[in-house]
Amino acid sequence: MFSGGIDYTPTRSLRLSLWGNGQSSYELDPANDAGRYGDYVVLNFEAAYQLTPAVEVSAQVNNLASEDYAYVWYDGTQRLFAPAPKRAVYGAIRVRL
Repeated sequence: MFSGGIDYTPTRSLRLSLWGNGQSSYELDPANDAGRYGDYVVLNFEAAYQLTPAVEVSAQVNNLASEDYAYVWYDGTQRLFAPAPKRAVYGAIRVRL
């Protein structure tokens, strides 16, 4: 598994962030006969703008490439899946008091 990111501030008011995570493929059981899963990379992006010293607005896009992946585990009798969210867009307003 891996994760990392970078922030870039081209002006005092604007912040751009790019981060991601991923993992290599894995076997579900020691005998390697229940399937191979994983092997994904997901990137996320955020742009934030400081309107005033107390107010910041931001927009975020998670899973930029809309990577289709799932966390998969094996309970000894069956494969179980927890699908990851598709691309999502969020907006926020932060007010510091």
